[in-house]
Amino acid sequence: MRVNRAVVGYAIKIALLVLATVLLGLLLDYEPGESLGTPPVAFVQRPYTFESPVFEKILGNENLELYFDKRSAGIKLVDLRNGKVWHSVLEEADRSLNNVWQAFFSSGVTLEHIDARNTVRRLNSVRDGETGFVDLSSDSFSVAIAFPDVGAAIEVKYTLGVDSLDISVTRVEEGAIKLTSLYLYPFMGASKGTVPGSFLIPDGIGAELNLSKKTIATSPFIARVYGRDEGFTDIPTTFSLDMVTDPERITLPFFAITAGDSAMLGVIAGGDLYAEVQAYKSGIVTPFNWITTRFIYREMYRKLLNKKGEGVSIPQAQRNAVSPTLRFYFLDGKNSSPSGIAAKAREDFLRRGLIPSRRLEQVVPLKLEFLVSESEKTTFGRKVHIMTPQSELEKILTDVRRYSQRTVVVLRGYTSGGLSTSSPDHLPLERKAIEDISRLSDFYFYVDYLTAYEGSGGVSRARYAQNRSEQIMIDGPRFIIDPRETASFVLEELESFSKLGIEKFALANLAELAFSTRDSNRTENVEALLETVSLFDGPILYNPNLYMISRASHVSDIPVSNSGYLIEDSVVPLLPLVLRESFWLFTAPINLTSDFRRELLRAVDYGLFPGFYITFESSMKLVETASSDLFSTGYESWSEKIEFAYDFVSKALENTVGSRLVERVEVADGLFRNTYDNGTSITLNYNENPARAGDLEIEPLSYVVEVSR
Repeated sequence: MRVNRAVVGYAIKIALLVLATVLLGLLLDYEPGESLGTPPVAFVQRPYTFESPVFEKILGNENLELYFDKRSAGIKLVDLRNGKVWHSVLEEADRSLNNVWQAFFSSGVTLEHIDARNTVRRLNSVRDGETGFVDLSSDSFSVAIAFPDVGAAIEVKYTLGVDSLDISVTRVEEGAIKLTSLYLYPFMGASKGTVPGSFLIPDGIGAELNLSKKTIATSPFIARVYGRDEGFTDIPTTFSLDMVTDPERITLPFFAITAGDSAMLGVIAGGDLYAEVQAYKSGIVTPFNWITTRFIYREMYRKLLNKKGEGVSIPQAQRNAVSPTLRFYFLDGKNSSPSGIAAKAREDFLRRGLIPSRRLEQVVPLKLEFLVSESEKTTFGRKVHIMTPQSELEKILTDVRRYSQRTVVVLRGYTSGGLSTSSPDHLPLERKAIEDISRLSDFYFYVDYLTAYEGSGGVSRARYAQNRSEQIMIDGPRFIIDPRETASFVLEELESFSKLGIEKFALANLAELAFSTRDSNRTENVEALLETVSLFDGPILYNPNLYMISRASHVSDIPVSNSGYLIEDSVVPLLPLVLRESFWLFTAPINLTSDFRRELLRAVDYGLFPGFYITFESSMKLVETASSDLFSTGYESWSEKIEFAYDFVSKALENTVGSRLVERVEVADGLFRNTYDNGTSITLNYNENPARAGDLEIEPLSYVVEVSR
């Protein structure tokens, strides 16, 4: 019997289609009843025609009035103290916008989901939502916003304070179409064209986006709070030389808009672990300036199909447990300056216990980190280099204490075998370098329980973290340890450290890295790291995220710049403005920077104390080791510069420790004047030539201090 080839081919195609569907279901790892199985009805976007909002006054007090438009879920806030009106939606049609952007800017709430083609689709409250009041009291009200076309609904609560408005998402429901993200009032405080004012973002030390001048940037500012979640980042199977510097992190969850004598501070008071800050200036996509928070319910990641690294992009199956809350503060007068905005953010963080309220000792400290030993691979094993033996370390400190009021000492590489073999097991000690540990009990011992170099003892590959693509996670040349394992490493060592009289520690990475893993989300891993850090009493933390800062006694490696994106116009020291009254803040090692004198001037400007990374031996011995990036550390070369640096910074800051910076203004090109609440002012010259500010003559890359008597 002859077989019809067309029939056979058709049958094979059907079989392959069925097999592909089954395999895709297994691949995506969805549970029965989720978006696979019975396909949902395709989402069809409703037509949109702009209608002006109709606002109704809902809440009010002696300072603020809140109006609400039921159709769009838009709000309007009137500040009775100065007459400023803060709009959250378009109030008139704008011909420069297409319907997509008009619907977005006319909506108080926008949800996003990914369609079958991995395209982002938006659900706007003005077009796709149906809003109804749920509750109303004297200072708050709640609304339910249903999106019936996709079976989704959210409930939003609004609470009016004396100078603030809290907007919280208290309930989220989704249907067969899975939500990926949420925008809460993205148009709040938006403006069109070049206008007086700015956006402020704590990117690194802080950044200003000046709205009064046109930008040449073609891309917006988009950054995840606390850094990118590396658990969803694919690790390439091959590596190339990458000379691009990593961007700075947002360590404090807020942003701000200044507009003349008024300002709005937006604090991300809930859902910060899953928040992203987005800022667009006029000319980037639309003619509007707008800044907002996007809350992430689901991340996209690559599901690997084979060892070649081939895969498909899919959304995570489980929705993040996000409770989005934005707290808007409305400021005027002097409070609307960057210093006033930072003071308000600090007040919020203090009230919630996220940073400590303490009185700092009135001294200027110096931080020295010493590399005790390091090793390099050889043909027959490893060769240990003793970089700073204890006897030489003590001589160096005797020399430094001639001029330093307080020297904070951190020891690295004290472990047998050197620094690169020390994590996550840091004992026994390198006896060729450490003679009498009892004389080192006042020092901080550097420990790393979250990363390890390949070949480090004490950690098996099973204890390394894996990302959602089931790849072992890395941080530069080091492997990342599963956060749930870190506490066990600490508990194993702390008793041994205590027997040696070691009670002070500097914690690497634990306060800086926030990420998901294959089996744990970002919240669970941060909770595990918080538990680990709580085992230590007042450690030094390196540029910690806000959720970890209260655990620190000192904060080190504060960045002195932002990410340097084209959209960012200038540096504004938001981070030290918030933290400097609660902590001694130290720079990253100044001897490892490219411009020693300018870095010192920045330290004075931002209220930071100098830090150095030092060895007794020449750093040439480190060329073939994992510490080869320490290109200039020898104390003999740096002793005079360290003394100069301390003198330079201490003479400027000795009258400002524990004081609040109330004003920082650029009085002329490259000339800045900082004024503190105790009356002290410091005028700084960033120019390469002498400059005048009033009656003051200021040398290049120097400053003049004026103390109020």
